[in-house]
Amino acid sequence: MKSTLKKIIRKIAPLAFLGSEGDKGITEKGHRAYVGGMWEEIGKLQFNFLLSKGLKPEHYLLDIACGALRLGVNAIPYLEASHYLGVEKESGLVKAGLEKELNPELREEKQPNIIISNTFEFEKLG
Repeated sequence: MKSTLKKIIRKIAPLAFLGSEGDKGITEKGHRAYVGGMWEEIGKLQFNFLLSKGLKPEHYLLDIACGALRLGVNAIPYLEASHYLGVEKESGLVKAGLEKELNPELREEKQPNIIISNTFEFEKLG
């Protein structure tokens, strides 16, 4: 698994910082490409890793730099309601993730708690 992860990182790392940053970059590239591409592959890899380490539906998951919810699209449906906690500095990424990756019914049912902050204000998560 380590060699697979290294190959993926080598492939996406050069892509992650090309072009504009912030909302302009998100608009130019799209939310999936803005975070480095390989959206589904890395999201599944992250989620399967957490499962292999014992993640259960009743656990809480703090997703630091949750971005456009690449991990969240797998974790939010799996976890109990309000058990997904995200922190992200780019509001445009979170907005795109919530609007384009999670259907409204799932958002309502699972109630992910996401804050926009670049100073790690974890106390806002409750």
